[in-house]
Amino acid sequence: MSILSNRLYMYLETMNIIEIKFKQIDWINFSPRCLKAELNSFQVWYNCVKTHSNLNDRTPAEFFTNKKTKGKGIFISDWCGVLSGYYFPD
Repeated sequence: MSILSNRLYMYLETMNIIEIKFKQIDWINFSPRCLKAELNSFQVWYNCVKTHSNLNDRTPAEFFTNKKTKGKGIFISDWCGVLSGYYFPD
């Protein structure tokens, strides 16, 4: 698979994850406070749990602090399993 097709696949996969989550939300009873909490969950997952191929399979947090993961990771799962992966605390 070429780099371009791999990037397209990852983009479509990410969009699919977001679409699945939006279908799970009860929009009638959804409050701004809930939205902020859900966006915070996504931000932490995206920056601290999800590895990115463009960052040599590191998370943005690892990349920008130039730290490598050490020790045993903690499995994280949110949004009914849509956001999942391993978190490596400092």
